[in-house]
Amino acid sequence: EIISRVSISRTSVAAMQQIIDMDPLGITNLIKEEQPQTIALVVSYLPPAKAGDVLLRLPESIRETIVERLAKLEPTPIEVVETVGRTLSKKIGEKITRSLNQTGGIQSAASMLKKMDKDVGDGILNNMDERIPDLVRNIKSKMFTFDDLADLDNRRLQKALREVDMEQLPMALIAATDRVREALLAAISKRAAEGVIEEMENLGKVKLQDINAAQEAVVAVVRDLEESGDLDEG
Repeated sequence: EIISRVSISRTSVAAMQQIIDMDPLGITNLIKEEQPQTIALVVSYLPPAKAGDVLLRLPESIRETIVERLAKLEPTPIEVVETVGRTLSKKIGEKITRSLNQTGGIQSAASMLKKMDKDVGDGILNNMDERIPDLVRNIKSKMFTFDDLADLDNRRLQKALREVDMEQLPMALIAATDRVREALLAAISKRAAEGVIEEMENLGKVKLQDINAAQEAVVAVVRDLEESGDLDEG
C-alpha cells in the first residue's frame, strides 16, 4: 500500500505527468493492484474522458469505491503526492520532467462520470446511493448544470418546463448565458416568454444566492425527469 489515505491540493505536481501521458490501458496496468485511495489519486490527475476509460478497465468490484474516494479527495501536503508519483514512476523507469495541475473532489468525479457510458455511470451511482446518498446527490448536482439545459432539444425542454415553477424562471434566467436564455424562452409560448422577459426587467437588484437557488430548482426538475425516464417519453 502506497498510502492509506491521501488527498490532494490544487497544486502543480511533476510527479504525475509521466503517468497522465500514458494511454488508458497502460495507466490501468500500472495502478490496478494499488489501494483504492492511490488509484483515486492518480485518476484525479487525468482528463475526464481518460479517467472514465481507466475506470472502465478496472475491476467492476472496485469502481464505486474509486468514485467515492475521488469525490472525497481533500487538500494534503504536496510531499505525499510526490511520494506516490515517484513510487509509481519507478515501475515505468523514466524520468519525470514536467508538471500539471490536479483537482480532486466532487467535480472531478462528476466530470469523469459524464464522459463514461451512461448505463455504467448510472449503475455505479445507484450502488453508491444505497450507502452514501448525500455524496451521490452532490455528484449528480455537478453532472447536470443550468448551462447544460441548452443542450436539450426543444421537445424535452418543453416537457421539463411544464413541470417547472414558472415564477422561478425570470430569476433563473437573469444571469444566464444568451444560449441558455434563448433555448428556454423558445421552449415556452410567445406570450409566456414575453411575460418572463418583462419580469426579468422588473427584478432590479438581485442576490447571487437567489439566482443560484432558482437555477438549481429548475435543474432539479429536469434531473428528476431524466432519472425517472419521463423526460424521454413522448
